[in-house]
Amino acid sequence: VQSNESTHASGPMYASYVRVNFEKAHEAAKQIQSRDFIPYGPFENEGSNCSRFVREIILAGEPNWAHALRLEVVPTLTPTTLYPVSALYHWVKVPGCLDEAAEQLKEKLSSLPDSLFLKTLPEPPKPNSVPLNAQWLAGESSGSWFDIVKEQNGYLVSRFSMSGLVECQVLMNMSAESDWNGEGEFSVTYPSHCAEITIQLHDKTVSLKSVKRP
Repeated sequence: VQSNESTHASGPMYASYVRVNFEKAHEAAKQIQSRDFIPYGPFENEGSNCSRFVREIILAGEPNWAHALRLEVVPTLTPTTLYPVSALYHWVKVPGCLDEAAEQLKEKLSSLPDSLFLKTLPEPPKPNSVPLNAQWLAGESSGSWFDIVKEQNGYLVSRFSMSGLVECQVLMNMSAESDWNGEGEFSVTYPSHCAEITIQLHDKTVSLKSVKRP
């Protein structure tokens, strides 16, 4: 994804829209997001990419038969959502508007070999709003900071965006099969999100699960 120019936030922006049942589309999106691991790719069984995700959500919203048919046959071989956009009507194009500094950075990055790019986003500078002990956990194109604080009634888990904005703050408890006193060295690993956190210790993995929001 990092070396695929069509997935970068630059160049012209394409958009279209269609009438759907919002409640059904929203519920489908939440169901997909509730899954822990989602295989990434165009042909992965039960997998997804940005293009497949957008198509599945729109289809779940039950658009009219003409749009549904076009979405069923639209290719989703690349992560870019350009193909689902082109399958709908009311199609518009907004010219690119990168400033000079962004264009220069884009040119520098495009000249680097793909071998220099990691499979996951490298840890960025930690914003002042993120606690000092927060740990960075990332995928290929997104990541978050996780901070875990032991309290009397559980563990307060705060998740921050790359820029330091609070994405969620949840009170969690240890799962029944886990045993950890909250001390010692540990690392946050996959799957970790606002409903469950996975912690890698020296010799085992433990899980924290959401109780309620404080």
